[in-house]
Order: sequence, then C-alpha cells, then structure tokens
Amino acid sequence: MRRVIHDYIEKTGLASNTDQLRDAMAEVIRPFDFNAFAFLALPSGKLPLLVSNYDDRWQAHYVDRGYQRRDPVMLNSRCAVDLFTWGREMAAKFGSLAEDFFYEAETFDIRSGVTVPIPDWPGGFAAMTFATDRHHVNLTSCLRCYDAALLFLTAHFQSHLHWMLESGRRIEDAELTAREYICLRWAAAGKSQPDIAQITGISLRTVARDIENLRAKLGVRSITQAVSIFAAYEATKNKRTH
Repeated sequence: MRRVIHDYIEKTGLASNTDQLRDAMAEVIRPFDFNAFAFLALPSGKLPLLVSNYDDRWQAHYVDRGYQRRDPVMLNSRCAVDLFTWGREMAAKFGSLAEDFFYEAETFDIRSGVTVPIPDWPGGFAAMTFATDRHHVNLTSCLRCYDAALLFLTAHFQSHLHWMLESGRRIEDAELTAREYICLRWAAAGKSQPDIAQITGISLRTVARDIENLRAKLGVRSITQAVSIFAAYEATKNKRTH
C-alpha cells in the first residue's frame, strides 16, 4: 500500500490539470476496493465544483437536478466531525427524497462508500467521497484499516486541487506542474537541491528531474536564470495585486 500511495504522490506532482489529478486518484483508490470517487465543493454564491470519475451521465444529472442541496451524504457531511460510511440505510434519516436519490445512484453502480467532510474549503464547504458498487459490507473494517490513508489522500488531493485553481503557475507561457513550481520557489529562496528534497520530502533524484524540466520549459540553461525569471514574474504579479 505504501508503494501505491508513493506512486500517487508522484503522479499528482506531475499533474498540470484537474483531469490528470482525477486520473491519479481514480487509480490509487482501486487497492482500497473503491471503484469511484467524487470531490464536491460548494463555494458560497458560486456553482458547485465537482471532480470525479463517476459516470459522466450521473455527474451531469446530479448537477442539473441540484442534488447537492439534498444529497443525504452531503447533508450528513455538514454535521459530521469525522469521516463516515454510508449506504442506502442512510435514507431513513432524511426521508423519501433520499430513498429516491439512492435508488438513482444505484443505477450508476454507486451503492455505498466512505465520505470525508472538508469544512475548511475556501469560501464554502466540500467533501470527498470514495464509493463502491457493492452494498454496505466490510466498510467498517475498511475504515479501521485505512482511515489514516483515506484522510491523507483527501488532504493531499484538496491541497493540489486548490493550488491548481489558483492563478500563478504559468510563467512566461510555461505551464509548470505543482512540483516544478514548488522546486522553483524554494530555489528562489536560496535552497539547494538537497535542501529542497529535505523540505518537501521529495527524493533528490525527483527534485533534480523537476528542475531540469522547468529549465527546459523556461528555455534557460541554469537554475540561476530560472530564478531570475521567477523573481521578475513575482515582482510583476505583486504590482498587479497592489
């Protein structure tokens, strides 16, 4: 399992868009016996943000029908203080509309799962759901064994997603990955490659590869030149925001 999560971290570090981030999560959850996931954020006054590998028809149906307002899993997430398991039996807590919701979800092979509430999503509320096409069996034991891993995956995913949604990764028409940008930022702070590896927890070989990649994207021969471009970019960005 450690190797699976390590591979996930590597892939998300190289991801430059939400589709690549989605694909990395879809792959890492398979050994946990989940076949689908959904990250749903409900920022105040804005449209829902959904990143998921659910069937596209279900995703469109969910958003078009405004299910985020009566999805029993999301409703329960708002009052939960920790991750929790769910299945059709949850409908009893929320009434007949919830029963209809679970029935529709099951037509898309969404029968049970584990959800992690994310109350501190910027500007609103979010939750990460890991789903299975099986009924509510063995999820309690799954939670006992993998709760820490699921919490880590959720925190890691939301951190990368939030970063991707922010502006600032495009420097001189070069689109940097999250990890390349982090390496460049630490290099600009005067840190060596071994320093960056220690600070970020990334292997030295990976740091070296990311720096080589970002130099190629920026069209420079040295990290010093890359840092100069980054410094000029930061200065320009600060002027725009003040």
